[in-house]
Amino acid sequence: MQIQDVRSAGNVSGVYQSVAGRQGYSTKIAAPAERFADVVSISAAARDRIAADFKAGGTTTASLDTDRGESVLDLDAYFSSKPASPNAEIPPLLMPSQKNIDALTQHINQKFPTFLSENSIPIAPSSIHYDSYGQAQFPEGYPYAAQLKQALKDNPGMERELSTVKALGEFKGLLDQSVPFQKEYSAASSQNELRAVISKYSWLLSENSPSENFALVFDRTGKMRIEKSEGAIS
Repeated sequence: MQIQDVRSAGNVSGVYQSVAGRQGYSTKIAAPAERFADVVSISAAARDRIAADFKAGGTTTASLDTDRGESVLDLDAYFSSKPASPNAEIPPLLMPSQKNIDALTQHINQKFPTFLSENSIPIAPSSIHYDSYGQAQFPEGYPYAAQLKQALKDNPGMERELSTVKALGEFKGLLDQSVPFQKEYSAASSQNELRAVISKYSWLLSENSPSENFALVFDRTGKMRIEKSEGAIS
């Protein structure tokens, strides 16, 4: 048997809407389930190509997985702090693939140290977490918290890229968790087996299912990686 749509998984759907919101989309946007399955992995060769694309001083253009298929995007323009024209075409929505997470991480690591320097912030926070309202939270005792918060407010493109890469990582983590459920559901050959699978993974299908704790972790120079409580994912 085949799952008709992974959007039935409550927490996965909720995080997808969060991703869409952080990229500037209406939360009514939804993507086909088959697109999710297509983009959650990336080859070593593709990782190497992304790294090559974002060498110091290199291009800010990358081929990314979107709701419109593979699209070449200029990340500087995509995450511009300038308000979009009312008549501008809505840009494609980034999908939660490792390819996209790697590309955004490389781009942030190219830009964020300079961003800190330009705002007279000598040391990056050790981490950035986001509260339930999507607001950046810095470690207690970080001496430049107010300064960095204001800098991000003044540069909404940088703030949006940081929150987007975190949201993509969180969503991919939930999709990875759903893979065993999808396999067992597809393999079920009777209603009893289906009920058993659904019961086993009821936590995944619940709107109130627990989510992993993800954060953006920085070294002192501002280079970033994404981590969850059990360790790094990017």
